Amino acid sequence: MGIITKWKKWKKRRQEERWRLLQEERRKRIEAREERKRRERERERKKKEEREKRCPNCYQELVEKKHCKLCGWMPCVVKDDYNIECPASLNKKFYSWCESKSCGRYKNVEKERSRRISQKVKNEVWRRDNGRCVGCGSRVNLEYDHIIPFSKGGSNTARNIELLCENCNRSKHNKI
Repeated sequence: MGIITKWKKWKKRRQEERWRLLQEERRKRIEAREERKRRERERERKKKEEREKRCPNCYQELVEKKHCKLCGWMPCVVKDDYNIECPASLNKKFYSWCESKSCGRYKNVEKERSRRISQKVKNEVWRRDNGRCVGCGSRVNLEYDHIIPFSKGGSNTARNIELLCENCNRSKHNKI
């Protein structure tokens, strides 16, 4: 066996070793990708379960997955493919949208809601908060703010309104 033959065998073994390492690395990358996908699916499943436990209007926990104590939201009841009972159609006062796409009321149902806060509620909130910002205690540039934002289904009742100064209100934006 000559030097050239030994060199060829060594080169072939080296190529086979490289090929084996490449295959193993590829397999690890595929396993890691599959693991990431599995974790992502698990996260999405948990998010979906969490969303089902919360009211889509005010994000409060639902009572037995049936209704929201704070805003009164209730999900559609699908009796069969053709018979859907949508609470949004029964009482427009409480429901801002319907979650069921099969229901004909997927868009905003509530057109009569107003952002205007009544003077009675303003007076009650002013007395309750002692004419001070709830956030920092300031007495200047005060504004009435929705605790649960109006855009997320918050009402204009005294329970949902607070006094905030301009800076605190701007920093809060539409967060709960």
